[in-house]
Amino acid sequence: TASMGLAAHVGTIPYMIGWMREHDYEENPHIRDGDIFATNDPRAGCAHPADCYTFVPIFHEGKTVAWAAAITHILDAGHPFVGSIPSYAPNTFFDGFLYPPMKVGQEFIYQQWFDWLWRRRTRTRPSC
Repeated sequence: TASMGLAAHVGTIPYMIGWMREHDYEENPHIRDGDIFATNDPRAGCAHPADCYTFVPIFHEGKTVAWAAAITHILDAGHPFVGSIPSYAPNTFFDGFLYPPMKVGQEFIYQQWFDWLWRRRTRTRPSC
């Protein structure tokens, strides 16, 4: 179940999966059982940069039959506006930290670089 506040967020997930299909992710980087993908890019279907989605394909008999997704809201996405929506952005740096759909893990384990990327990019987690 999901709260009414998440209804709009859940509705955007098919757009992200469709974006990956339209951009031939089956061929490169490939979609395999146990892969983990993530994005927060509005051009790929996210509402705004603070909505960070993680999703995994669900396979049955060697074919993708569904996707499971999780959403987190990270206010510290790097742009200077309250509410995580840069309504006035004179350049791309004001958009904050955006990343297109990327494979960020395999065999249900996140790649270390993805964790380090977030540690270096946000203040809400200890940096190294």
